[in-house]
Amino acid sequence: MIAFRNLIENPTAENYLAVRKEIVATEGYDPYSDDIDHLNELLDAEKFEEALQYNNANTLLSARCHLLKSFALKQLGNDKDAQSENIIAHQILEGMAASGDGTLEKPYVVLRISDERDLMMYLDEEFASQSLSNRNGMMLDVLTTASGKQIHFNITDCFIAMQAKRGNFGVEVKKKWWKFW
Repeated sequence: MIAFRNLIENPTAENYLAVRKEIVATEGYDPYSDDIDHLNELLDAEKFEEALQYNNANTLLSARCHLLKSFALKQLGNDKDAQSENIIAHQILEGMAASGDGTLEKPYVVLRISDERDLMMYLDEEFASQSLSNRNGMMLDVLTTASGKQIHFNITDCFIAMQAKRGNFGVEVKKKWWKFW
């Protein structure tokens, strides 16, 4: 994917958003996937080679997945490629950080909900609480830090993908028996 290579070479908001746009458009995009959990299970079982082979649309732009793969490479004694995975993770976070400034007016744009915590760690902020907000049709996660700072994340695409996959949050809305329309 040329867009991904461009991001790694030059982690700008434009390059990050181009890769993100391609991933959101794929059929397998799931912002709430268990891919990170699966990678952790493989690493816990010391299945390092299998962890390195685990790839899909949901892992490509996840800094945490690249850091987990870096760990697998280190365990296999491949320090050079482990360092490359660390660099990829850093460049992804740089691009993500360039996508906004965390304010209500210019929230960070994420691909996965787990990206919020990854970016918080990158920004050296400690998570305290989270709330969901709808502002002019844009869904926002608002994370409050231990110091009281609020950091906004645009999760509109995540929210839309979740609704498409899981319907109305798994809640079935039934009509009252007396409503005929």
